[in-house]
Amino acid sequence: MKEDVLGNRVILNDLGPGDVFGESFVCGGNFSLTVSVQAVENSSILLCPLEHIMHICPSACEFHNTLVRNMVVMVSQHNIKLLEQLEITTKHSLREKILAYLAQLAQEQNSAIVTSPLGRVDLADFLGADRSSLTRELKRMQEGNLIQFNKNTYTLENANIM
Repeated sequence: MKEDVLGNRVILNDLGPGDVFGESFVCGGNFSLTVSVQAVENSSILLCPLEHIMHICPSACEFHNTLVRNMVVMVSQHNIKLLEQLEITTKHSLREKILAYLAQLAQEQNSAIVTSPLGRVDLADFLGADRSSLTRELKRMQEGNLIQFNKNTYTLENANIM
């Protein structure tokens, strides 16, 4: 997440077990972090210096080759995720942002009934909106028969959204 000087918070990514974070700062040569990471449950973190990953060992072992290949794949996946988030957050209205977010979830979960990993407060932070504004817009969308929702589960009523 990223916080500004006024204390406003934006969630940049929602990570799960086994996910990697901070690689852009390490690989980019910028070691001063401009973001924070917050765990929602007890977690263990493996810190791996860049020089241990990028310098191939003298025996060119398969383990090292696999590690480098996997790191490239993970960095690529993070870039794709950031592009998807950019697609959502650059929408003009809060309704468009919500619909874009739910459409991406529907595509990922291959269903018109989706469960968001983000609660209402975190979803508002992710969309760059106020929680009460998000709740109001969700209710308007429900009244307009665009969606139905119960807590973090949303049903997309219009197949064109997906």
